[in-house]
Formats: sequence, structure tokens, C-alpha cells
Amino acid sequence: MTGDELAFKPVHELAAAMAAGKLTSTKLTETCLARIERHGEKLHAFVAVYGQEALRAAHAADEAIASGHCIGPFHGMPVALKDIIDMKGRVTTGGSKVWETRVSPRTATLARKLISAGMIVLGKTHSVEFAMGSFGTNTHMGTPWNPWDMKELRAPGGSSSGTGVAVAAGLSGLYGWWWLHDHAFAIGPRMVIILLILLNARQNLRQYRYAGVIADMMEMNADAPASGPSPAPGDDPGPTPRPIA
Repeated sequence: MTGDELAFKPVHELAAAMAAGKLTSTKLTETCLARIERHGEKLHAFVAVYGQEALRAAHAADEAIASGHCIGPFHGMPVALKDIIDMKGRVTTGGSKVWETRVSPRTATLARKLISAGMIVLGKTHSVEFAMGSFGTNTHMGTPWNPWDMKELRAPGGSSSGTGVAVAAGLSGLYGWWWLHDHAFAIGPRMVIILLILLNARQNLRQYRYAGVIADMMEMNADAPASGPSPAPGDDPGPTPRPIA
């Protein structure tokens, strides 16, 4: 299986391959990082990439799994986080130039739980400023490129513009966490038109804590958008077109 084929495999198949010893976290992480490097300048999906740290974590995951210390199905799985989620010691901009050098004082509950499950954080993906916007454009931090049209810049959708681009382009083993309004626009895995409304994606706020996420800092109420996992292309039934190799 080539690296590009790996990039579009659904997470349950990747997890099964790891459990069977047919795939390593290192191989999958290297694949993701290679694709980010190959397409990063054009697609502009990531604010920051933690390449060396991700590879070290992947090597450690492989050692743990090989020694019979597998935490669970997500152990060793790469993930990208939207840049509104704090990781202690890392810059979290919230999509704003004002916070370009803001260092996170804590790790968000969301991120801590993902890391506790053994996941490998590849980096942070772009967002519209303070996650307030549906088209995915960001004048100050740059707008990610919708990979379904590599010749003309089209709206990537938001507010999780970078995450949406990473989903469509196969840049991460598991495609981050999305911050969605009930009617948010975002890139979908089988998008026929430019923007696809993702339905039934809203999660109960009680399932996920706000601590360390922009909404918590801005004191948003219970009617605020809810966090939840973004869909991976291969998890959608039927043939899945790919915008780029």
C-alpha cells in the first residue's frame, strides 16, 4: 500500500492494520507529514506542524504497541487540531493576528483526552478569526486553498477552514476536531459543489468540555457551536473522489 493510499484510508481500517501489525504509527505519521510538506505551501491548511515531536511520539507508540501496551484503537493515530484548541507551551492564535505569539497556558480537555488515547498531534490547522465565520476566509492569517479546484482560489468553508482542507486533501490520519454551528459550511468528503452543509454534526455540549478552547475564553453560552470529530473521506459510503494525489 502506497503512502497516498494510506492517506485516504478510513480510521477503522488504519486501526485494524495497526492491531494486526501490518502498519506502524511511524509509517502513517511519516505519510501525513510528507503530504503536508508536499501540499502545504499551496493548500495553507496548517498554522504549525510539529514534525519532529510527532515522529518521536509515533516511535514511542510503536514500541508500546509492540510490547503489548496498546491503549486502544486510536493509539498511534495521527490527528490535527484546529487552532482554537490550547496545547500548553504551544502558540494558539485562534485565527487572529492579535494572538500570533500567544502561548497557551494549559492543554485543553479535548486535546488532553486525545493524547491520553495515544493519538499523535501533527499540528494546528487554520481557522477564521476566533472561529466566527462560515466561508473560511481569513484576511490576516491567510485563507486555506480549497483543493477541489487547484487553479482558482475558492472558499474552503469555515470556520474550520484548515481542517476542512486537511479532510479533503488527506493530510492527517484522523481529521482533527471541528467547531460547528448548526448550519456551518465546510468541505465535505464527497463534495460535488463548492460548499457542503454538514448535517447532524452538532454534539451535546455535555459530551465535550470547553476548557482550553476559544469558546471557553470568550464565555460563550450553551447555544454556542459544539465540538465534534470531522468525517474522514473513506468513512463516507461509496466511491470517494480525491481532489489531489
